[in-house]
Amino acid sequence: MTDPWKGDYPGLPVRVVQAETPPSWVGRLLDGAPMSKPEFFDDGGTLRTALADRFTLVEAFVPGAAAHGAGSLERASEEAYLRIARAMERTDTPHPVRFWNFVPRILETGETGGLLYEAFNRGRFKAFKAWFGQQEFASRITAATGVGHRGEGLVVLGLAGARSGDSVENPRQTPAYQYSDDFGDLPPCFARATRLARGPLLVSGTAAVVGEESMHPEDVEAQSRETFSNMDELAGGPEKYSELRVYVVRDDDAGPVLEQVRDHFPNLISVELCPADLCRQDLLVEIEGIAGRIEP
Repeated sequence: MTDPWKGDYPGLPVRVVQAETPPSWVGRLLDGAPMSKPEFFDDGGTLRTALADRFTLVEAFVPGAAAHGAGSLERASEEAYLRIARAMERTDTPHPVRFWNFVPRILETGETGGLLYEAFNRGRFKAFKAWFGQQEFASRITAATGVGHRGEGLVVLGLAGARSGDSVENPRQTPAYQYSDDFGDLPPCFARATRLARGPLLVSGTAAVVGEESMHPEDVEAQSRETFSNMDELAGGPEKYSELRVYVVRDDDAGPVLEQVRDHFPNLISVELCPADLCRQDLLVEIEGIAGRIEP
């Protein structure tokens, strides 16, 4: 049987990558700056930083974050974000512009009955309230991706710039921080995109969600089309996109989704493909991207 993760997709520059790594364009923003040696914390967590002139990448890792259920993941999430906040504030690039969250056991049910993803959201929400304050909360949250990964630790990557970006919402979708309590008692906190100062649009992990509801359950091709509609709305059309990262839940869906990507986006220079669990059981594909170009 052909491995769907090693397929040949003519006309599409595909590379299979581990989900819990930053997209390749981040390295260009950082001018190839390496990650520092890890700083260790009493809980076994680590913090690493790649510091460049205009941007900084901070990676927080908390091992065994979900080992003791929802409470431990909530605390790990809050602490990871507060560590990232302190690290960014020590640099000349203190303004967060993009986050990636790789959450262990994202769709498992915690001891209180909700998904562990909801516990992660509670911790992130509390950290952002402490970091940004009540008045600036909505304007300062940024583009983000939140998916599951196969490890046991929580990995949070934060990208910061010397200048703040502009948060962008999608009229087709309810702002995530305004979701109803159907999706947890404290909502997910991210903007649908962030526009860098004099730069490209950083588009969050985007799925087949309209308003706040998942669309087209079990139909990955319809979900892809709905996802494209959300992305086109944000950027002004499919031709704006230069780089994508595609998260796919089911192995057999990788080929069909990439064929749709190839047919829809005419100007791609890079596509990264990642196996991942997503934040809702009924979602099968999620895509993030860059509208515009990031030059070396």
